[in-house]
Amino acid sequence: MGIVLINQSSAVTATEVADIAQACHSQLQNEVALAWGIKEPLTVTAAASAGPGSYPFFLVDSIPEAPGALAYHWVQNNGVPAGKIGVKTTPYSLRYEPTCRVPSPVQPDGPNRKNFCARLAPSTSPI
Repeated sequence: MGIVLINQSSAVTATEVADIAQACHSQLQNEVALAWGIKEPLTVTAAASAGPGSYPFFLVDSIPEAPGALAYHWVQNNGVPAGKIGVKTTPYSLRYEPTCRVPSPVQPDGPNRKNFCARLAPSTSPI
């Protein structure tokens, strides 16, 4: 079971979505799980569709249900949560930056700081 990023946006490529999914997966496995004591964190992948039991998050240009929103979440008829991420509705871009650093929740300023590979960054570009 995991989160599946499904690209329906004209502003990002399949390769960029795969990079974002990989960065989010790494963050969940290596930092979120450690900080929260989660033994089996969710996986994050990119695919054309979500399989049974997966949580789909659609990358879309805009979100008609919530104009101007960065993201929108709902529970589908089958009881599974889903979400939309508005790629063109923000002045920020989600960038893959393997050298970007944030403090580890365990040791904020020590040598055990972890890589954070995807972050929102100011941008005039939709991607």
